[in-house]
Amino acid sequence: IDARSDRHLGSETFDRDLDDILAIQDEIANSIVSSMREELGLEISGQVAIASSTENVDAYDLYLQGRALVIDRADISEAVDLLKRAVAADPGFAKAWEVLGAAYFVGPSWGYDLGNEPNALAIAASERALELDDSLALPWSVIGSVDQLAKRFGHAEAMDYHQRAMDADPYNATVHLWAALTQGELGFIDRSISLLQRCLEIDPVYGNCKIHLATMFIANGKEELAIKLFQEATEDGFAGNLATFVPVILRHQGRAAASYVAVQLTKGRGFPVRDLLDILQFPERDHSAAQRRYRARVDEFKWRNLVSDPVISAYFNYFERTAIPVDDSYNWMWGPDLKHFRQRPEFKQLIEVLGSQDYWRSHGFPTQCRPLGADDFECD
Repeated sequence: IDARSDRHLGSETFDRDLDDILAIQDEIANSIVSSMREELGLEISGQVAIASSTENVDAYDLYLQGRALVIDRADISEAVDLLKRAVAADPGFAKAWEVLGAAYFVGPSWGYDLGNEPNALAIAASERALELDDSLALPWSVIGSVDQLAKRFGHAEAMDYHQRAMDADPYNATVHLWAALTQGELGFIDRSISLLQRCLEIDPVYGNCKIHLATMFIANGKEELAIKLFQEATEDGFAGNLATFVPVILRHQGRAAASYVAVQLTKGRGFPVRDLLDILQFPERDHSAAQRRYRARVDEFKWRNLVSDPVISAYFNYFERTAIPVDDSYNWMWGPDLKHFRQRPEFKQLIEVLGSQDYWRSHGFPTQCRPLGADDFECD
């Protein structure tokens, strides 16, 4: 349809057996190109082919189902099962190996039990994908992210892997997302925002990019924009790291809205929503009793998102728990509601474990942090 005139440029009905969906894709694509060539006078020669990386229709169908679940972070366990079946049906299906590696990588941080050594499985699947097709982008980001989390190398090497992924495919939204998470963890908020905005240019409905961009807007003091993005993502059915948004929603939309978000932090009942909101809303009060209750029960909570544990623990001043590393991004550390954590020795301990100060001293400090002598630093 021509958007200016609302005129149909081309239409056709396809009534085919689905025995070879890949051939049907090519037929539809060539029909569209032919219509555009004639109607718009475009100089397009030759035939169009849709790259699928497999001739096995069953494997392709399994891949599409698994890929959709991974992008939505919907049911990673099911995604892994579908993708394993895809590579079993076609062991040479590079894109299925690629997404299987991504599924193993993201699953644990979203609360999915993928068995023993999911990071090792993520690396193995990603390396297999590159053996089959070294032009793929996502495996480079998976390998860089996993090896950084495992402390096999630092942030600089991880960013090299992310850059290699973005160079391999400038239109892959996920590799921009994961590069943004590394920059956000390091405290380079504007760089992270730029990468996340690019992610959404590529895929405007990518919920995880919206949530992380909102997180960076909170750190940048743009809370109204953060709430707008958070609302868009949740209305599309994507939640992500809710813990970062509880105090922001409390400030802007009131206690009722914040309590509804807070109750979604864990699976099951019993999370101390009232204590949390009291701490956030009335920081001048004595909350020592609530803090003791939280410490006594925190191991019982089944978090929906791995990063909720350190964030909520920081709100309850359980700083030594916040400083325990988890296999997830730490871009949430830079918001205004965690300033008290950034003044604590536990924050410096965490920064040392993450290797951030080593990166800063080689590549420059973020604007909110500065060196103190040869070995120390401080952050606002």
